[in-house]
Amino acid sequence: MGCCETRPKLMTPADLAGLSSLTIEESKIKPITRPSFALLVEQKRWSDIVKLIGNSDPIFEEDKFLPLTPQPSTVGCMAIAVLSEASKDPINKIHFYIKNVLSMLVLNLTSDDIILKHYSYDLLYSCTDNFTESIMHELISYGFFESLSEIYNKNTMIFAHKVFKNRERAQRMFLKHKGYEVVISCLSKYKEDSGMIFVAVGDLLVDNKRNLSEYNCKHFFTQDFLKALSEFQGEECENVRMIYEEYLNRFV
Repeated sequence: MGCCETRPKLMTPADLAGLSSLTIEESKIKPITRPSFALLVEQKRWSDIVKLIGNSDPIFEEDKFLPLTPQPSTVGCMAIAVLSEASKDPINKIHFYIKNVLSMLVLNLTSDDIILKHYSYDLLYSCTDNFTESIMHELISYGFFESLSEIYNKNTMIFAHKVFKNRERAQRMFLKHKGYEVVISCLSKYKEDSGMIFVAVGDLLVDNKRNLSEYNCKHFFTQDFLKALSEFQGEECENVRMIYEEYLNRFV
């Protein structure tokens, strides 16, 4: 058999014309659809919802099934909002599903999209208590404290406290990114929460064994903080003053 006989036959104009008459049965066409958020939530398909976090497409009206305030405008933001709501029930174990998108959520904390920032913050805040130590360190490595230092709200110090308590590396990262400025700002804006803020400060200034941390005290007791401290009274505040006096007596 000659080699020419094994070559594929070239299509003639008549063959091409014949193709144009072919039709595809509509029943065999599978339309590409996106599952509704309502269905995903009903079936608790949290991993599928997590996959939508990076989607910046506008949200469909039919997906606005939750009475959210503020209302997300993109698919990704809605996914984060839905997960934030679901995380309020520990049985859903949302912290497990979001561990692979931490970097994206931390990045969202610096977004110009206020609503996206709001729900990303809420989701992380809700899940932090359930993170393992390795996940917590991963969160910090993605620039959590740098991002948090740009956000001052009623829960900022509570959030920071959750992350740095009993974690020396986390404490130093908080201080490195001007944690004392976060404290001062929160004390100024939320005086009614000063007791809680000073409890967090107390935990910042001691190590895992509850011993005074010279490094942390040195980098925290700035003149600006001491001035702010002088404006408050109360048991928690006095405890911080005692820590300062001990620092002066032992290390200065």
